[in-house]
Amino acid sequence: MMARILGDAPGTSAPASVDVSVVGRGLRIQGECEVPGRLVVEGHITGDVRAAQLEIVAGGRVDGSVTGPDGKSPANSVIIAGRVGGEVRGGRVEVHDKGEVVRGIKSMDAVIRGRVTGGLIAEGRLTLASTGFVEGDVRARRLVVEEGGQVNGSIRMGDAVG
Repeated sequence: MMARILGDAPGTSAPASVDVSVVGRGLRIQGECEVPGRLVVEGHITGDVRAAQLEIVAGGRVDGSVTGPDGKSPANSVIIAGRVGGEVRGGRVEVHDKGEVVRGIKSMDAVIRGRVTGGLIAEGRLTLASTGFVEGDVRARRLVVEEGGQVNGSIRMGDAVG
């Protein structure tokens, strides 16, 4: 089952006046969710999410993986203050202090202030803040670790990241 927000059929575009879709608090969607633009999740999605931009607020939850709108490429930007139960693939990924990703991150750049389980790949730059914690292996071209940031796994840096 696929929930399409902003466009009822594959290949239809969203109206130009609508930029943001919201899954409000208390709303629960079961099945995959596809949004060609920006999606803000305050509620709960049980299934994979495909969106160009995604923000999961504190208390918001996605029990599935996150990718770009076509399901293959990464989302442009992903901000997580809530919880993602699957893998996140994004160009720029931010995990806030109380944010959590359960199955790892693949990104160009990432800023981790919360918790990531399952490892992390950053083809560009990874910033691990003082409150950040990664459980699993880390591969990054460039790495900044603030005092207090933690990795429970191996770290591999340099050009052979991918």
